[in-house]
Amino acid sequence: MHDSDDHSHHHHHDRGHSHDHGHDHSHDHHHHDHASPGEDRRWLIMDIGAGTQDILIYEPGLPLEGMCKMVLPSPSRVAAAKIRQATAQGRDVWLWGELMGGGAVTMAVKDHLKAGYKVSSQERPGLSMFDDLERVKAMGVEISETKPEGSLHVQCGDVDLRGLAHALDHFGLSLPQNYAAAAQDHGFSDARSSREMRFETWTEFLGRGGDPKALFYLKPPEKLTRLAGLARNLPGAVVADSASAALLGALQDEFMGAVGDRGLTVLNVGNGHTVAFLFRAGRVKGIYEHHTGLLSPETLADHLTRFQKGELTNQEVAETQGHGCQVTEKGDYATTIITGPQRAKAKGLGRMGVAHGDMMLSGCFGLLEGARTIGALQE
Repeated sequence: MHDSDDHSHHHHHDRGHSHDHGHDHSHDHHHHDHASPGEDRRWLIMDIGAGTQDILIYEPGLPLEGMCKMVLPSPSRVAAAKIRQATAQGRDVWLWGELMGGGAVTMAVKDHLKAGYKVSSQERPGLSMFDDLERVKAMGVEISETKPEGSLHVQCGDVDLRGLAHALDHFGLSLPQNYAAAAQDHGFSDARSSREMRFETWTEFLGRGGDPKALFYLKPPEKLTRLAGLARNLPGAVVADSASAALLGALQDEFMGAVGDRGLTVLNVGNGHTVAFLFRAGRVKGIYEHHTGLLSPETLADHLTRFQKGELTNQEVAETQGHGCQVTEKGDYATTIITGPQRAKAKGLGRMGVAHGDMMLSGCFGLLEGARTIGALQE
């Protein structure tokens, strides 16, 4: 379950990049004869988490239950596994490609350097580790846009369209031309910690009224560097933070019909972060966010109960290394819908949500709804 452990089963994810040395293949779309005639109305929908990347090939007119779905190791785990392979082989590595989620990669890079081998990186993948390249250099990473002689190159980026095209091709499927993608984005800041920066984005959202529609972008703000990276590599994509996608996904649970306009809480327990939203009458009324790994089931239960009552302070969350919490309107939010791969931590705190019969795809279903809400997907 953890981002940086258990790489034994990742060796088959090498996408055959041994001769690609630093070229960006993110636009090799592999058009196939067996794509549907006329305009391709299908969507590639991806929710890229710390542990997994969850993928849905959405085809208008088909029941959601029967569409092509995949839950694969996250790109950061795949890249980290390749770095650890290089460590085992005693080879230097060069990171190339795009900015991505950094957790597992940063740990693998640190271990590689500790083992006495060199790590070099292009600027964009380097920013996956820290927003400040000086901090990346201070780790011992050399910034180089070209591959140093003898280094093993490791592709970085939240999206590997080429790899996906190869996988789908084996099953007679082509890559859709419409995209929606979500990832966790801390936001870029020179001055403040990424943690403060991230929660500031939520605070601004609540201050503007908490309409979920505002969380889905065709052009993400530049400070949301990871979403901007997704938009660069997926032309015309609808992008959102994974927590925003999780919210709209959970709201598609069949139980929602009975809630009406009463308040409720959506709790998403991810491999990296835990986020709770207080939601009523179509608007978000409060947000809580913490690191899943730092929360025991007891702490989570305590935080959630007091957050729902408006009694948990932002300071207390920050002091326990969480991102923060804010409530804009008190109310009855006791009804709780729980999603996320680590949802077992929240057992007994509410209903385990199942949108369209598949909890692991609820982020993808949320992206789909977000794309509809902003008018990008018209059926």
